[in-house]
Amino acid sequence: MKKLYYIIITVIALQFFYSCDKIEPTNGSHYYIADTISSTGETTGDSVIKKVVIVDFTGIRCVNCPNAHETIHQLQSVYPGKIIAIAIHGTGLAYPISPFVTDLRTQDGNEIISTFGINAIPVGLIDHFDKEHLTQLTGWADEVDAVINETPQVGIKIDNTFNTGDSTTNIDIEITALQKFTESAKLFVFVLEDSIITRQASEEGDIENYVQLNVFRDALSDVWGDNIFANGADEDFVETKNFSVKISANWDVNNCKIVTFVADNSNKILNAQSQKIK
Repeated sequence: MKKLYYIIITVIALQFFYSCDKIEPTNGSHYYIADTISSTGETTGDSVIKKVVIVDFTGIRCVNCPNAHETIHQLQSVYPGKIIAIAIHGTGLAYPISPFVTDLRTQDGNEIISTFGINAIPVGLIDHFDKEHLTQLTGWADEVDAVINETPQVGIKIDNTFNTGDSTTNIDIEITALQKFTESAKLFVFVLEDSIITRQASEEGDIENYVQLNVFRDALSDVWGDNIFANGADEDFVETKNFSVKISANWDVNNCKIVTFVADNSNKILNAQSQKIK
């Protein structure tokens, strides 16, 4: 099975790196189709899906970053419904300098990038949230392959309700321990936005109508996670957390989603979930 995976990835890589001119824009976009928001529901019953998180540090003036976006897109195609991506825009290559006018940086994103000491992009994290596991693009496929079949240690369910009157979303998150925990864990809850049209630098030149996906907009939990399972947790223990966020007038709520993941105290991500704001 692993051999087959490497064959698939090799074919994909060759198609991408040697046939970039064959990728056709759709609806004025490049690489991606607008309104491709991902909303994957949690599996119920005995089968809980393990989802892998890719944190992609990126920027609109980074010529190599579209290669990272395409790698994520291809990995999501190989593992449908099992990859959750978070695109954090930052470093000097995310700073808007004419003709790049869109600023996708955030205060929380800048804090993460500064704390991790990131000064060159693209770079990413695969199922971890700490600087020790920062990985260059060429290693992403191998790292995903190494964790994609892990047994999930927690189940996560999201229920959110959007109030059109005040543009506020109320979110209930239920975390179920699928094994015994002797230590606490951390819950991260982020708001992302899809289908943001910007100018994007690329190896082929600037792209006028580039569709940015999985753009990090805000951390609803502490940016470094909220403690859960404070006293440990027996198998089947359930903890519920509640959050609320007012959707900014600068965001399109129709393209926003909640992404949440649980990490242990070593910052290894145990599972993740996403849901479109509704």
